Amino acid sequence: ALLSNQEALDYSTNPFNHLQKIAVLDKPASLRIGKDYPRLDGATAFAYVYAAFLKATYELPAGYPLESAVLSKDFHLFSISTSRGGYTALIEKKADIFFGLEPSEAQRQEARRAGVGLRFVPIGKEAFVFFTSVDNPIDSLTLEEARGIYSGKIRNWKELGGDDAPILAFQRPENSGSQTIMENKVMNGESMITPLREELIQEMGGLITAVADYRNGRRALGYSFRWYVTSLHAIPGLKLLPLDGIAPTPENIASGRYPVITPFYAVVREGHTSPQIEALLTW
Repeated sequence: ALLSNQEALDYSTNPFNHLQKIAVLDKPASLRIGKDYPRLDGATAFAYVYAAFLKATYELPAGYPLESAVLSKDFHLFSISTSRGGYTALIEKKADIFFGLEPSEAQRQEARRAGVGLRFVPIGKEAFVFFTSVDNPIDSLTLEEARGIYSGKIRNWKELGGDDAPILAFQRPENSGSQTIMENKVMNGESMITPLREELIQEMGGLITAVADYRNGRRALGYSFRWYVTSLHAIPGLKLLPLDGIAPTPENIASGRYPVITPFYAVVREGHTSPQIEALLTW
């Protein structure tokens, strides 16, 4: 079902309010953690992934419902600090495992300044997608065209066979997960154009809403991750654009055919571990 903006915010900030949306195993997990619980944090786009891990493996004491993992001061085992805040929480020892994408160079430098080494355990992969209004006559992009738009070389949809209208290319801030992937995997060394104030969106959900609701939606273009756009913050009126003629379907992600696929990780501090952390990583 499509969500209102407030519902989407609620889903992303506390998945345990919506237990029916969290994936469950067909049988009990082979791992049960009943003490010294690792504190989990991560990027919004992967909140339901690590919420499912916690739900499957954490065994709270009698009298503490699962929601206590989020809400109770006795536990506070689950946070969603986004990529920017999550890496800082991990480095500052406020979280034990971060779930999300590769860090930006600035985040790597932050870890080095703090004398913290980071260990990356790949746990899945996701498609990085571009989206626009369903009213936009453009139905696909090439990677070269995407780079052209975000480097400023292509500024009008008519250059791509669309309307004679400027392209409003929304961006995310530095050190957000999506911006890091955009810079590292799409731009291929080219610098991104400096966005106008209205083109720079702080939160991923805000970017999706901006593309959907912009006063002339046929002009707008944005980027995110497939699951975030199609499930967590699904909004009517948007379409995903195939890249190089390949749609971001689960099958094309699994096979590796889609051009921009990124792994996501469970990240821990080197040398900071426990039997429970290692057991959860192995599981």
